[in-house]
Amino acid sequence: MFCEKCGAEVAENSAFCEKCGAPVQVVAPQQNPAVNTMNAGVKKSETIEKIKALPMKVKIGVVAALVVVIAAICVYVKVSNTINLNKYVTVEFEGYDGYGTAYISIDWEAIEDKYGDKVKLTSKAKKELKSWGMSADDYPAVEALNDSISVYLDKTTGLSNGDKVKYKWSIDDELFDYVKCDIKYSNESVTVEDLEEVGTFDAFANLEVTFTGTAPNGSVSLEYTGDEMSTGNFTYENGSNLSNGDEVTISISSDVAENLAGTIGKVPAESEKTYTVEGLSEYITSLDGLTGDYLNVLMTAAEDAINSYAESDYDDGNAISGLEYVGSIVCDKTQEYYGNNIWVVYKGTVGGNIDDVEVYFPVKFSNVVTTNGEVSYESDPYIEGYSEISDDGGWFGTYSKGYADASEMYESIITDNIEYNEYPYTASEEIEALK
Repeated sequence: MFCEKCGAEVAENSAFCEKCGAPVQVVAPQQNPAVNTMNAGVKKSETIEKIKALPMKVKIGVVAALVVVIAAICVYVKVSNTINLNKYVTVEFEGYDGYGTAYISIDWEAIEDKYGDKVKLTSKAKKELKSWGMSADDYPAVEALNDSISVYLDKTTGLSNGDKVKYKWSIDDELFDYVKCDIKYSNESVTVEDLEEVGTFDAFANLEVTFTGTAPNGSVSLEYTGDEMSTGNFTYENGSNLSNGDEVTISISSDVAENLAGTIGKVPAESEKTYTVEGLSEYITSLDGLTGDYLNVLMTAAEDAINSYAESDYDDGNAISGLEYVGSIVCDKTQEYYGNNIWVVYKGTVGGNIDDVEVYFPVKFSNVVTTNGEVSYESDPYIEGYSEISDDGGWFGTYSKGYADASEMYESIITDNIEYNEYPYTASEEIEALK
C-alpha cells in the first residue's frame, strides 16, 4: 500500500504515512453489523496505538492540530454569545444642511431575538427579585441590559453634511453583578450625510425699526410685518439709553434659524443687521448745546415771561426797565432720567413808586430738547426767587420775583440745589462771576 500524497510505501494497517504523516485511507473488510458494534473498543485502541507508532514530529503536529480545533470551538462558543453593541446602534440624520439633527437608538428587539435565550440573570439578581416577590420571568435579563446600557451623541443639532458626531457608551458598573453575559463595544464617530439644502430669505426686509424717546435716554422698538417670522424672533442687547449716532445690532439666534429650517425649509440670509440711531429728540446738557437759534428761542420766552409778570403783578407806577441778558445755567439730570433744567438769567431795574432797584430774574425751563433743528421745552418757564425790593417803613413792603442780591441767586440755584445734588452743570462766565 502506498501513500497517496508522497508515494512512499505504507505498512499494512497503518493509519498515517510514516514519511509525511498524511492519513491513509484503508478499505475496511465487510463485517457483520453486530461485530462492528462489539469491536468499537478494539478499533479505538488500535487508532491510539497507530498514533503512538507515528514519528515524534508527526505526533506533535497531530496534537497541536487537536489543540487548535478545541480552542477554536471554545472561542466560537464565547464569541457567538458575546453581544457586539455597536452592531445594534443606528445613527440617523434629518433636516437641512447646517441645521440638521442627529438621533441615536439601540435595537433592543434584535438583541432580544438573538440573545434572549443566552443572557441570564445571576443568582444575586434572582435572589433580589425573590425578595421583592418577583421572578426572572418578571424581569428578563435582556431588560436588565436595557436598563443598564445607554449611548449618547456629543452633538445633536446644528449639523452640516460632512460633520463628525461621536457616540459614547455608558455601562452601569453593577451590570455584571446581575446579568451573565459578555458584551463588546467601542466609542465611534459617524459622518453626517444626506441633509437637504436649505433655502434663504431676507428676514430684515419686513422688520420695522423705530427709535423713540429723547437722547441720551432713547430706546428702540421692533415690529415684524412679514409672514415667515414674528417680532419675538429678533433680539438686541443695547436697546436703551440711546443717542443719535449710536448703533444697535439686531440678531436672529441659531435656534430660531433651525426652527425655521424645520418648519418652512428656509433660513435668514443674514443672522444680524446693524442700525444707526437717528431722529431722537436730544436734551441740551451743556452750554455748548445752547447756541444760535436755540438760545434765541429761550431768551425770547424768558423776556416774555418777565414782562408778563411785571404787567400783571406790579403796582401801578412800578415797572421794569433796562432789561438785559446776563447769562445761562444748564443742569444735566439725564443720568438719573430727570432730563435737564436751564436758567436764562436777565437783570433789570424796577422802579416807579419806589426807588430804583436792580433785580436778577432767573427764568427756569425744564426738559429742553432739540428735534430736527428745533428747540422745545416741557412746561411754561417761570421766574425763580422772591425778594423784598422796598421797605416803606410800615407793615408792608414791596416784593418782586427774582433776586435783588446776585450772590443770593447764585447760592440758591447753584450751591444749594445743583451742587448739593451733585448734578453736572455749566454756567456762563458772567454767572460764575456773581458768586
